[in-house]
Amino acid sequence: MKNEFNSFKIITKDGLVFGHYNPDGSVKITKGSYFRNHETNTLLLDYRNKRTELINNNYVNNGIFIKDYVFKNSREAYCCCYGRQDNGIAKFYTIDNIELDVYLKQFNDDNQKILVCNVTWMENYSGKEPGSNYTNWKYVKEHGFGHEFLNFYNNEGYYYGFTNMNNGKINIKRIDENATGDYIDNVLIVWISKNPSGGLTIVGYYKNARVYANIQPYELNIDGYYFKAKAKDSYLIPVENRKFEFPKDRSNRPGQASVWYADNDVLKQDIIDYINAVDNNRLHFVKERYYIEKDDESNIVSTSDITSIEPTYIPEYIPVKKPRKKENSSSSYVRDSAKAKGAIIASNFKCNIDESHMSFIAKSGKPYMEAHHLIPISAQDNFDVSLDVDANIICLCPNCHRNLHYGKDIKNMLEGLYNARKKHLEESGIIASFEELFELYK
Repeated sequence: MKNEFNSFKIITKDGLVFGHYNPDGSVKITKGSYFRNHETNTLLLDYRNKRTELINNNYVNNGIFIKDYVFKNSREAYCCCYGRQDNGIAKFYTIDNIELDVYLKQFNDDNQKILVCNVTWMENYSGKEPGSNYTNWKYVKEHGFGHEFLNFYNNEGYYYGFTNMNNGKINIKRIDENATGDYIDNVLIVWISKNPSGGLTIVGYYKNARVYANIQPYELNIDGYYFKAKAKDSYLIPVENRKFEFPKDRSNRPGQASVWYADNDVLKQDIIDYINAVDNNRLHFVKERYYIEKDDESNIVSTSDITSIEPTYIPEYIPVKKPRKKENSSSSYVRDSAKAKGAIIASNFKCNIDESHMSFIAKSGKPYMEAHHLIPISAQDNFDVSLDVDANIICLCPNCHRNLHYGKDIKNMLEGLYNARKKHLEESGIIASFEELFELYK
């Protein structure tokens, strides 16, 4: 198994920017590459500063790189070269015309360290459960539980996993032939179990896990743990969705043993493909959207913040001076909660995406809605006027609000909101194309 690659050549689809992708994820853009002299309003301040640095230190001249420069990743390289916000990785191609993200995904799949662990069937794995003894394991039949019962108990952001090893040791060299210490990192742990009908299936997984050769002490479980992973990198599949089917041919596949070292390359890839599909289709693993996630670090204003005696709100569409930054903060801006509440009142407690969208009734007696800055206020550095204005604050039902944060296909929804607000945004001095807005939601 090849565990690392050498630097390889990459190029943008238009052929204007080229260089090398390095094993550490950095990107060297080489002399002769294009450098756009203009930048969009939505470009992150860090990238603007980096572009200024390149100009001031004579790396670029007249829209061309005159010296090589190494960026920390492909996103930084793309955004700085083209002066616009983008995710970067999908904009570069190998010399064989394969998208960089596709190439890296395949490389990572081919070199994925994986261990499949057999555990007793449970629904939650976060405490003892009645009736969780669908197993042939003697200990579980006698005691009514196995010590994997805490495998998905969130302990300060981490999961600590256990599987019963008869000899008390995991052969980490069978997972990674180059292993030298007492543990290895970046392993995919796949939890499998027999369901109540007797079929073997996948119940969950840890990504980027640490695997210890020997049992580690754990204050919550007398048997300790072998695996540690961040909860955000892990997933317990709901019972009704545990549908992966192992091949009926029992040769070279998981069976009664506690662990399987993924010796079958075909089955190993099937497992990886299944887990990638689960990741791509569940809310928790949708790509992080930097700007709007940053926005929600401040409390969301909702119907619950509105008293029954607040007056009718009449919005104003005028330019407003850029707000001041919060005390002891270099990036967060003061915002006016009255304007957010006003957006909900002015919308008559109806969702701006679709007024027919239903929501539960809040304690105030009104439908529960949430305020949302269409252009995230965390992008305020990129604008000369305030984004915390009536034109830019919309009213959403909680489902649509979560969809904008985590949904897969939001372009049409976002474009509808933009078109409805475009005139008022311009009246308020906020000039941004839909393409620039959409970049903020990638």
